[in-house]
Amino acid sequence: MNACRAWITRPLSGWHLALPFLYMSGILGLSTLPGHVLEFEDASDLLVVATPQLQNFLHIPLYGLLAVLWCKFFAHFRLTVRSNVLVACLITTSFGVFDEWYQSFIVGRYSTIIDAILNAVGALSFCVLYTHILW
Repeated sequence: MNACRAWITRPLSGWHLALPFLYMSGILGLSTLPGHVLEFEDASDLLVVATPQLQNFLHIPLYGLLAVLWCKFFAHFRLTVRSNVLVACLITTSFGVFDEWYQSFIVGRYSTIIDAILNAVGALSFCVLYTHILW
């Protein structure tokens, strides 16, 4: 627990400040993958094989980690923990809604309100864990 608390309380610095933006780029990259792939060309095609239930579950840790990265990003600017967590949750949830909207334009992909809710649940639950570890 002490190692986890030490990592969380240490603010990002230097190039680490780009981590939330890079992570969001990765999420958008995953969102661009077509929904149905007939042949496996590379490792990214394996994500398509995951069952819909697993894909839905993966929204929670995916967006939860993004929220924690935003919390650490804003810790660099010395915001209060409450403000930090609120802004991180809002940005992550907004990005999750945007990502679902974006997926509606990708052939073979679809967006659902359930996915957007799971994105928000991931952001909120990981922010609560982040706050709990700090206190």
